[in-house]
Amino acid sequence: MEVMTNICIYGIDNAIKGSKYPMATNTNDVDSKWTKTAVNLAKAEIGSGHDNFLNGIIAQFDLKFSNKAWVEMERYHFMDFISSIGRVLQ
Repeated sequence: MEVMTNICIYGIDNAIKGSKYPMATNTNDVDSKWTKTAVNLAKAEIGSGHDNFLNGIIAQFDLKFSNKAWVEMERYHFMDFISSIGRVLQ
């Protein structure tokens, strides 16, 4: 019964550009077009040493779900909270 609304994603273009800098011969020519390398970096396993791609992307949204889910999110730090009104879906 989860409800996610007001979704905003920031930084995708810059994350793609940033992933291309290490192999670029001229950083002025780097663009934000998806490549196979960018896709692979986005899918890199945590702890692999290639898993920084997603750090440059910020997702913001309003989320409503059960009290149990809120407790788990707060306990295990799956995300950062800006504000919580403690609304529970029934």
